[in-house]
Amino acid sequence: MRKGIFISLCLSLVVLLLTGAAGNQQERLRVTAGLNKTTFIIGEPIYLTFNLKNMTDDALEFRTRLSLYSDVRIIVSIPEKMPEDYTGIYEQSLTPNYVFKIPPRETDHITFTILYKQDSGDGIYFKTPLEATLSISLEGIVASTPEKFQMPQVVVEIKAPDEKDKHALAFLTAKRLIRDIHTGRASRNDMGAFETFLKDFPDATYTPYALYCLASGLMIGGKDEKGDIKQAIARFQDFIARYPQHPLVDGAVYRIGDCYDRLGDTVQAKKWFVKLYNQYPNSSRVTYSDPLLAKYLFGTESENISPGNWVLY
Repeated sequence: MRKGIFISLCLSLVVLLLTGAAGNQQERLRVTAGLNKTTFIIGEPIYLTFNLKNMTDDALEFRTRLSLYSDVRIIVSIPEKMPEDYTGIYEQSLTPNYVFKIPPRETDHITFTILYKQDSGDGIYFKTPLEATLSISLEGIVASTPEKFQMPQVVVEIKAPDEKDKHALAFLTAKRLIRDIHTGRASRNDMGAFETFLKDFPDATYTPYALYCLASGLMIGGKDEKGDIKQAIARFQDFIARYPQHPLVDGAVYRIGDCYDRLGDTVQAKKWFVKLYNQYPNSSRVTYSDPLLAKYLFGTESENISPGNWVLY
């Protein structure tokens, strides 16, 4: 197994990588970061989450120069080889100015997805098995003061697929579905391929991601937009029932609430957003700046995030 590989993520002011804790002397904002796990099958998405805890008794703003639709540049440095690029994308609902307004003593979250970039060879840069050493820091503005939070390094293991996953990965690579798997949303053109994948590979490591992609793709809209959204709800509910411990289950709960909001069913929308908050309090979907959560959980669509305004039950 190759060792000594160093990965670094850069996204505007944000320079990322993994698990630990740091805080400044005033302890206004305490930042921790972690992965959903540390051993992955090649092609499987890697989720990196920052937890931002407000250590003060006042509402706190944390500003970052995140770019919602721009790619993260990941440089993989292997000894005696030229650096190779990976591509990643930030996939999370945030207000356009990327300001986290964190209530007193509460915690907010940011999640990033590390993508695999295809090349002209086997479709994936990483040659498995390998160990990658990751380091992480987060930079931003806390209450008008620039701050940087540095976390310790962590080792991530990326393994070759077994027989169960080998053919499934070959299908995903041949159909150019790796990016969809990592962004969590299928394009309309790829939905047929994902239907075939779910039929042919019902038990692969990648199957939950494929189901989630298909459900999310239905939310994009088509000829029968309301029908598609209702079908998306059914798919997400199937996902939750089949994979209750999966790292994307909170996202499925959030998107069901989103679907009901699009259908104008505010009672069901609120039910699912309350479920998200109560059952998945550490989810990156529980973001105080999210407009849907502000609408359904805080009882207001304004910027007032005082916990006294919440209408949770």
